[in-house]
Amino acid sequence: MNPFRSVSPFTRIVLSAAGVLSLLVSGAVGLVTFPRDRGEITVQNKLSVMYDSNIFGAGSTGTGGVDNTSSESDIEINFTPTIQYTKQSGLISLGASVGGAFSRFLDNSDLDHDGIQSSFDLTFPSDDSYRYAFTLSGGFNQGTAKDRFLGGRIDSDTFSLTAQMDYRVNERWGFGVSGSWSDTSYNSGVSQGLSGSLTSQTQWSTGINFDYIYSEKLSLQLDYRYSQTASAFDSKDQSWSLRAIGQLSPAITGTLGAGFQMRNGDRGDSSDPLLIAGLTWTPPFERISFNLDINSGFQTTVDGS
Repeated sequence: MNPFRSVSPFTRIVLSAAGVLSLLVSGAVGLVTFPRDRGEITVQNKLSVMYDSNIFGAGSTGTGGVDNTSSESDIEINFTPTIQYTKQSGLISLGASVGGAFSRFLDNSDLDHDGIQSSFDLTFPSDDSYRYAFTLSGGFNQGTAKDRFLGGRIDSDTFSLTAQMDYRVNERWGFGVSGSWSDTSYNSGVSQGLSGSLTSQTQWSTGINFDYIYSEKLSLQLDYRYSQTASAFDSKDQSWSLRAIGQLSPAITGTLGAGFQMRNGDRGDSSDPLLIAGLTWTPPFERISFNLDINSGFQTTVDGS
């Protein structure tokens, strides 16, 4: 259940005012700072405006029984104010954050969504002089997104936990091993009266990656991942990928990769190529970056397919 759904209009006004205030003051990193042995508190914000020509994922009749063949466009505004706590204690680095995730639509106010985003991470050792590092991270997040299979938008609550070990063999290459767990529950569709069956999902995954630094401006990464998903229809996935990450200019970083993905599941077996591409532009001024990412592959849908 989303605790923000039942708040009063006055509370919403207070939350909105607090968000605007934090947006105005977020230019200062370390807005509130304690002595080093007690850690540091920082207020951070993310604001995005997106035009979506198909807010419900139209294109075919979804399995939720809703005819979504006609698309509808809108402008979505997302605001994420976050309070972050960091502390360095010897060789241990600790971080935790909690904040809100507010989505607003200009023409479809019934799709507005208020949620919680929280996370933590623990790293040992935090000193880069060591060849190895262990990281434990996790969080709880509430979100909303369109789903073309059901023909509308749905809300979700996700718990996650990840463990990662990295080892640097020498200055040129190293490897990492990871394991993760996540549990996602889907709430009723917030629009169009979805009647499809929403099923929770639990996923376990493990993987290994090899990193090679070819030059100061180019690095290569080879990755293998295995995962199991428990849902209405269980599945086992494997993926292999190779990607190159290069410094195209002092302000632009590019990523290009390809691979292969296989699934063995209750609904049959399938395989698909993977495509990974991205650009990151960091302007001369601080604290702002622009990202463009393109990915192809498959995942388990909200009805367990």
